[in-house]
Amino acid sequence: MPVFEFTYNAAVTAGQSPISPQAALQPAGPRIQGIQMAVPSRLEQQLRDSNQPVPSPISGDALIDTGATVSAVDDSVIRRLGVSPVGLANVGTGAGPNQQNLYPARFILPNLGFVLEFSRALGSNLSSTGLIALLGRDVLSRMVLIYSGASGRITNAF
Repeated sequence: MPVFEFTYNAAVTAGQSPISPQAALQPAGPRIQGIQMAVPSRLEQQLRDSNQPVPSPISGDALIDTGATVSAVDDSVIRRLGVSPVGLANVGTGAGPNQQNLYPARFILPNLGFVLEFSRALGSNLSSTGLIALLGRDVLSRMVLIYSGASGRITNAF
């Protein structure tokens, strides 16, 4: 079982005091850095079979979101990969209920050699967060997450 462990440290600019890992983890949340969003395997095979180019994966950060029932992808990122929605889902959010697109998606964690394939992930507008994905409890059900706020560290085992 691959294990990913990360201790949070905040960047310090000139004239500022360093902050503790605990203080750095809280606003950043438990993130997985360097995750890649790629076209789903089935779409990749269709593109290859028809001699069409396969878009390169897009790298970014994903937030582990224990409050999300299912994982989400940034709408603009998944559309840049040429992936079309496969349905709609009624979603309850802090802003109230709404409908969101569902997309097939593939996440690659290159540092861990781990791939997550989704038949349906929620499309969300994550652009203001700097994230490309939220990893929900559908992913957490396949892993161990240790969130140590006291030490400013997260540990994931897949």
